[in-house]
Amino acid sequence: MPGNLSAIFGSSLDGESEQPSFIAKVILWISAIVSVVLMSWLARAFAIPGEPGFSASLLQQDAWLVSLLVVVVGMVAVMLVSAVLSSSLRSEAPVFCTALACAVISWRGGTMQATLFAASGPGIFVTLALETAILFAALIGAWQLLQRARGRPAADPAVNIVAELDDEEDQEGLDEKLLAMFTQASVMMALMILLCRSDAKTQSLASVGFSSAVAAAVAVQLVKVRSAFWLWIGPLAVAVFGYAFASIHGEGWQVGVLHGPLAALARPLPLDYVSMGPAGAILGYWMSGGGESEESARDAEPS
Repeated sequence: MPGNLSAIFGSSLDGESEQPSFIAKVILWISAIVSVVLMSWLARAFAIPGEPGFSASLLQQDAWLVSLLVVVVGMVAVMLVSAVLSSSLRSEAPVFCTALACAVISWRGGTMQATLFAASGPGIFVTLALETAILFAALIGAWQLLQRARGRPAADPAVNIVAELDDEEDQEGLDEKLLAMFTQASVMMALMILLCRSDAKTQSLASVGFSSAVAAAVAVQLVKVRSAFWLWIGPLAVAVFGYAFASIHGEGWQVGVLHGPLAALARPLPLDYVSMGPAGAILGYWMSGGGESEESARDAEPS
């Protein structure tokens, strides 16, 4: 069975695409468009969010459990569909497409102001932090499920998080991987403070995506990691820190307009972070040449 699934979903490894550059880009963006259309259809079919233009927080919806389950199942479905379409591309391509697709749900909803108006107190930021963690866990889970479907060995440290932490022969130690994540999150945080000056939907999404991409590119230059995973979970740390700070020192939530030294980190919604965050990080990883040396090393190994 794993072999059959591998034939369907592909078994591409981190590194250069097997396709010529132009064809690879066309395949990637076709996969992304199909993913966005599929997630958009799910959002409309199940009315997520319940009132378009208002709160886009899944945990604030009337049927919050249904909304959350639909998005999680949608992530898995989009991950598998995009894997079929981009089976000849780099292994992060399905994660990129799935994350990008989540942005359409956020786009259907309102800004952080609408979410704050629907809140009863600063405890909303704790809820947003929890929602962000759940969505990132779903994205990671869908990615791990895909690796099993591709037939990649459970002990492969490039895709198995537990194995990667325990791999004694890994070229990078755990400290380097955590350093890469910390670098990505730190640079992203600094850029977010400069760029996310309001909670306007376009600005929030663009700020998260651009900041995450630049931060990942910087992290790759400073710390060589063979798995982009340690970069695309950086936005989770930024989001949780921003929401935690806002829950204690946030100002202006009563009128729906956050202000303060770190308010920019709490302006994007969880769906903004889980969509443009990983998508931007993976794009920055690709553009900075991340994974190329590792792929060359694999090719040089005797089969």
